[in-house]
Amino acid sequence: MLIFKTGSMKLGRISVFVLGIFCGSLAVGAYWLLQHSSRSIETPIVESTSLNITREAPDFVSALGRIQPKDEAIVISGSSSTENARVSELLVREGDRVRQGEIIAILDNFDRLQATLLEAETDVALARAELDRAEAGDAKQGQIAAQEARIEDLRVQFEGQVATQEATIARLEAELDNAKNEYERMLPLAGEGAISTSTIENRRLDVVTLQEDIRGANARLEEILESYPNQILEARSTLANLREVRPVDVNVARAKLEQALAAVAKAEAELELAYVRSPLDGRVLKVHTFPGETIDTEGILELAQTQTMYAIAEVYETDITRVRVGQTALVSNPMFDEELRGTVEQIGAQIGKKDVLSSDPSLDVDARVVEVKIRLTPEDSQTVSNLINLQVEIKIEVDSQTENLS
Repeated sequence: MLIFKTGSMKLGRISVFVLGIFCGSLAVGAYWLLQHSSRSIETPIVESTSLNITREAPDFVSALGRIQPKDEAIVISGSSSTENARVSELLVREGDRVRQGEIIAILDNFDRLQATLLEAETDVALARAELDRAEAGDAKQGQIAAQEARIEDLRVQFEGQVATQEATIARLEAELDNAKNEYERMLPLAGEGAISTSTIENRRLDVVTLQEDIRGANARLEEILESYPNQILEARSTLANLREVRPVDVNVARAKLEQALAAVAKAEAELELAYVRSPLDGRVLKVHTFPGETIDTEGILELAQTQTMYAIAEVYETDITRVRVGQTALVSNPMFDEELRGTVEQIGAQIGKKDVLSSDPSLDVDARVVEVKIRLTPEDSQTVSNLINLQVEIKIEVDSQTENLS
């Protein structure tokens, strides 16, 4: 029993000894690590200097864009005064090229407006004839002829009545001479009592009556001689007035002509509205209204200047300062075998959101961009003239830049 206890005490001393050695080793190792770490993190103090690092910036600015004609496509419609008009004839088809001023459609009110114009032109011819007559002084030929006839009638009446009255006076004077002779022959007989007093008195009364009739006839002749010449003179004065070319008559005729000419001008203007003309040189993109159909809000057709095509690049606002007018741009799309070439012609003055969306979901669709207008070469314009609004990728060649980093 005693021996067992003695062995246990020895075993406990050995364990304590081993534990002490282990702890000491750990302390020495920790001290060594601490010293080594301190030396490793101590670095010599180096004075800060500025380094010039030269880095080549990319030599192009990339952007998405779209193809469009020189200007936006325009909608061609009839005049506002031809509201609810129908297309009578359509003279172009989709894809046709048209020249400025060329008639592309005729509206259904053409026949009515043309008839109105013909009527107005007829009125002009009549008004011009009236003016010519007024200026020539024969605007009242009918009245002049009637007045001349009246003068002639007065002259004939005058001469006839004068002749008749003179014949009457001559007859009365002859009768008076006979009556006087008869009265004078009977006076001696009456004094001898051969003739009764009543008979001689009757002869005297015949003489007196004839004398009164002659005075009346002479008075009537004087009246004729005074009145008819005055009437003839007045008629001739009226005739002279009728033959006179009065400025007022000419002015009235000229005013009527001007009014008729104004009516023709109005009719021509209204007839012109029945023709729908192209306002520019361009290409028919889409026809919306065909013959017999009423023109609605879509208009008759869409027209664009496709002879000169543009690529509209949407350049990020952070890159726009590197873009300059005159820089070369390359335009690509899987539809083209080769890249199209163009020149930066205009840089937008307004920042907005993107219109052309990419299929890459990682791109910011709300990014702020500036539209840059790139004019394509004539050859490449022909390539994309039928591809309006096609989405393209655009690279604008810019000058290399050197950055100074501190």
